[in-house]
This record gives sequence, structure tokens and C-alpha cells, in this order.
Amino acid sequence: MKRGFGSKEEIKEKNECEDDLMKLGGKFLFTVKHRNQDWADIWRPELAGKISMVDDPREVVGAVLKSMGASYNTSNVDSEVAGGRNAVRAKLAQLQKQVRLFDSVQYLKAFGVGDVWVTVGWSSDVLPAAKRMTNVAVVVPKSGASLWADLW
Repeated sequence: MKRGFGSKEEIKEKNECEDDLMKLGGKFLFTVKHRNQDWADIWRPELAGKISMVDDPREVVGAVLKSMGASYNTSNVDSEVAGGRNAVRAKLAQLQKQVRLFDSVQYLKAFGVGDVWVTVGWSSDVLPAAKRMTNVAVVVPKSGASLWADLW
């Protein structure tokens, strides 16, 4: 992840998130004070436009369902989710405004160059990248995530 001292515009933008970033001498060290803990964190207003996510319906809808207290495997949205189908659609619309990039190929590249601050992706992509980047933390949401096994 590209981290350093940005342009005045970038610093001004980050200044709006000062509660979540530590500041030293007018410049920002990219040390996050608020580590994302659960799915609801990706709807935080200060992260709008700073998130990349895989372009996979199961993962996108799964994140929405988990943020609403439901299972990835919800089979009857109207009976298993408060507000039903309409509430899920509204939450998806909010997510669309939050996420800068839905792309299953470039999502991690956007994170690596600093275009986004948070990425939601597959562990097979994210874990090797996190090993290369010393200033990155991998978080599994408290409420859980999808579990896959590719057995070929």
C-alpha cells in the first residue's frame, strides 16, 4: 500500500477523518486508530469512496446480509431480515455509494496504490498482499464471513 505524505488535497481529505488517523507534525501517519471490526464499518461515512470490493454477487449481498444480522445463506429475506427485501435493497444502494470500485481483478491493486483505504476480498488474494505490506491489517468481521474451499 502506498503510504506517505500526500498532496494538500489528500491531507485536507484525510483531515476530515482525523478521529481515525493519528497526526504528527501536520502530516498523517497512516496508523488507523479505529480498526474495522465488523461489516457495518464499511458503511462509515468517512470511508465513502475509499473502499474496493470484489465484484461477486455472493460476497456483496453476503456483506449486506451480515451487516443486517443475517446469514450469508439466508433463503427467505422477507422473513429472516428486518424490513425484508426492501431493507436489503436500500442497504445495497448505500453500499454502492460507499464503494469506489467493484472489481474482482483490480480491487487489490487499488488498495495497494492507496486509491482506497479498505478492501473486501478473498483471503487467497489478501493474505499474500498483507505479508508484503507491513502497514496493513487483515480483519475477519466479528459476525463472520464466507468460507470457501477450492478442491480441484
